[in-house]
Amino acid sequence: MGLARASVVVAFVVVFFAHSAWPAGLFSSMASVRSDLMAFSRGSTRTVTVTRPELKKVTPVVHPVRPKVTSTSDRKLKVVTMIFPMVVGPVGPKGSRGRPGGGGGWGSRPRPRPPPAPKTKLVYVNQKKTFPSRTTPSNKFLEALNTIERAIAEANAAAKSGVGLHYSAAKLTAIRDKIKLAVDKRGFPVGRALLGKALWLIKHNSTPRRGKRAAQVDASTYMSELKASMGPAKFDEFMAVHGDVTLMFAIDTTGSMSAEIETAKKIAVDVINYPRNNPVNYILSPFSDPGASKFLPVASMHCNTFVKFILIYLAFASDTGPLIFRDLSQGAKFVDDINKLRAKGGGDCAELAFKGILDALMEGPDWGSPMYVFTDAPPKDATPDNIQSVKAMAEYLGVTINFFTTGMCNQAGSNAISLPSPDRFKEIAEATSGQLLTLKSVSELQQLDALTGSVLGGSNIISAGSNFVNRKKRSPQNGSYRFKVDDSVEQMSVCITTSGTNKNGIELQDPTGITITSGKTSLSKVSVYQVKNPKAGAWTLVVPSIAGHHEYFVKSTSDTNIDFEHYFLFEMTSRKRGKIERAELPLSYSLKGRSIKLVITVAGADKVNRETVTLELINKQGGHVRDVPLRSVDAAGVRYLAIFTPPSTSYKLKLKGSTKTGRDFERVSRNIVEPKSMLLRILDSVTDFTISPGRRTSIMFQMFSAAPSRKTIKVSVIDKKKIGSVSRSTRTITPGRSIFIPISFLAPRGTPVGETNTAVVTVTVEGTGERVSQAVQLIVM
Repeated sequence: MGLARASVVVAFVVVFFAHSAWPAGLFSSMASVRSDLMAFSRGSTRTVTVTRPELKKVTPVVHPVRPKVTSTSDRKLKVVTMIFPMVVGPVGPKGSRGRPGGGGGWGSRPRPRPPPAPKTKLVYVNQKKTFPSRTTPSNKFLEALNTIERAIAEANAAAKSGVGLHYSAAKLTAIRDKIKLAVDKRGFPVGRALLGKALWLIKHNSTPRRGKRAAQVDASTYMSELKASMGPAKFDEFMAVHGDVTLMFAIDTTGSMSAEIETAKKIAVDVINYPRNNPVNYILSPFSDPGASKFLPVASMHCNTFVKFILIYLAFASDTGPLIFRDLSQGAKFVDDINKLRAKGGGDCAELAFKGILDALMEGPDWGSPMYVFTDAPPKDATPDNIQSVKAMAEYLGVTINFFTTGMCNQAGSNAISLPSPDRFKEIAEATSGQLLTLKSVSELQQLDALTGSVLGGSNIISAGSNFVNRKKRSPQNGSYRFKVDDSVEQMSVCITTSGTNKNGIELQDPTGITITSGKTSLSKVSVYQVKNPKAGAWTLVVPSIAGHHEYFVKSTSDTNIDFEHYFLFEMTSRKRGKIERAELPLSYSLKGRSIKLVITVAGADKVNRETVTLELINKQGGHVRDVPLRSVDAAGVRYLAIFTPPSTSYKLKLKGSTKTGRDFERVSRNIVEPKSMLLRILDSVTDFTISPGRRTSIMFQMFSAAPSRKTIKVSVIDKKKIGSVSRSTRTITPGRSIFIPISFLAPRGTPVGETNTAVVTVTVEGTGERVSQAVQLIVM
């Protein structure tokens, strides 16, 4: 069916325009939808009974010491002593001598035991937690709107591409039922994609009798019916009204990690008890080494064929999980889950870290959530496909990934192997605006609990940079960085990581020149500042050359401050029944050498003077690349648009301007934009992203080449349930043309209705190594 549908769409040919015409119709629809959805930004008051963990020091009960029962030889010695007291003398158990009745002698009182040391015990406290209706929309709610608006743009592009999207009341009812089912199982990405499709159908209903006002009422009514069908609490969670967020821990559980696991438990307790107004749920993803503890000892033996088979099985068996999700009422159970982890196994150092990370991402965290990876070993599964899949999933979900490493293990001896580099962790952290924190000891790890807890309120990047100009070995230079803090920032964190252990001389100065000392945590290679209600103005960070190579992040951890999201629109044409149709395809990346539109949506627009907003492209080190003209396309200052030909190297976006009170602000995009020569997108899902148990379902993807020559590509798919497949993994593609790639999913009979399956489709260009991915979430129905 998917191939038949694709045959309607003739091969795409790119047509370049002067871009004099702004996509007024599309933006008009988005503005209308935003107006409809903003009516639901207040949410409902929700009261939940939560189980909160506490670590209490308790003194163990001291039991009285009973006299030791003597052995047969001791009893015989006692008789001899009674008969010949002057020869043998008083003898206690096991031949010890002493005075009669004295310490250590036979018949003496047992010596008192020293008082036991206090121990830490995990206890649980039940309490009521109330989330009141909001007076202002949370940034997470506005991010949900951005996702829905992008889904509207995708539906618009699909319709222009020849995919049939027809309005009917039955169609809208069916989509509503699918959204409800998805939300029941926390399938928020697929739910928001379907909602965008439904709202596009409503806004583009071509029934002549319906005017604009009627269409707007229809959208509002549709949302009200959706809320009534799933209940206020679920609807608010779906729309992230209260700023819902997920705390994700991916923890290495090999034998060397006992102390780190205990510290992760303590961090989790502090994070859960951190005062905040937004709901938090939890994901725990343990990972370790596949059978290494059994593999290494047996490998040194003379093995028969059977044992060799066992070794091969152990070497490649997946050793991750069990994956655990806990809702906001189960914070204490999350801590208990960590408490039950046991460090065991290991042997060849490197672990399945990327499998643990992917497992957590595919479990369905809330958009914009943080992940913390605890390990003391580099990854053994940092394959190009796994690296690309993690990047794609993190971008799809807006996740920031941070790594806490307590020293990388070493492999010594004759059985030493070539270890993978921890630079793969650095690559992931860099791509997601996270950080790789190299810690000297477990005690340093425990000191970072405040940093972990504060970002759950929502974080955005004010400034970031480093002195890694290139990878050549040269002496690091002094770093002096100035950044602007505006009056919308309620709390600010500054984190500096260094290659050297000498951190003396790192200074943070406020706009008046005062050096900040309170709220600072100094570790061997990490320095962290936590500043509440920072003064508005220009701040200065100084990192001396003696600290070595370094990087820094300045993040705002407020719930409703200024932030922005973005996506690109690439204009293509198709011929449909002899008529040329123009379609603007929403993308997360730009295309090399191609002019493209950039759409920016601003959260906290009511605080911004829209006449002052400008855009700058910066490199990964924070250096200036070039300025890009930016234009506001609505009166509210929510949406801005730029048209430009981007650089062919990686870059970030930096939005600058002034607040309505005259204070300068700066914000940096979360993800690095990596320009591609290939475009990959979802063209059509005939079943609206649903799969039926026992039946094969196909999702049609479109691949367009912006490369200068003919290319051979390889297609692969990684999905949560391992039910995805591609029929033709190797294809060729011509410059300026498209091919269509069906990806099939076959859920086994008996798969529970409502379960979600998240997949990442990756295309690799042979010869260049370039990879482009597209994530998609499906629901069993």
